[in-house]
Amino acid sequence: MLRRAIWLETDKQYGGIQALIKIKTARMKVETAERAPDFRVNSPHFHRTPASIAVDASLGRKVRAYTKSFRASTAIINSIITFTAQAQNAYQVTSEGTQLQFGQNRYRLELFIQAKRRTA
Repeated sequence: MLRRAIWLETDKQYGGIQALIKIKTARMKVETAERAPDFRVNSPHFHRTPASIAVDASLGRKVRAYTKSFRASTAIINSIITFTAQAQNAYQVTSEGTQLQFGQNRYRLELFIQAKRRTA
């Protein structure tokens, strides 16, 4: 009860929570103005890491070697192996002349194996 009475009297004397909000808002505006963005013109940057893929012919032999063991098994009905290689390049250019290129290679090997159900 005493806490509430003190709060109400303080609120009446100092204009309440609205005045506190105004004080904090004014302080935030000053802090923001001091950290204004820098509009200097920077010298252009160049960065290139291109992605390119050269798939070796030995990869096909490796994939066939994997599937050979599947074909030899009597428990396996069907098997599919898929290999995918992708080179992806992204470019960024700014009005100041900066040119950036980022490359990324992605490889994916998928196995699909269908087997007979073992009976006891």
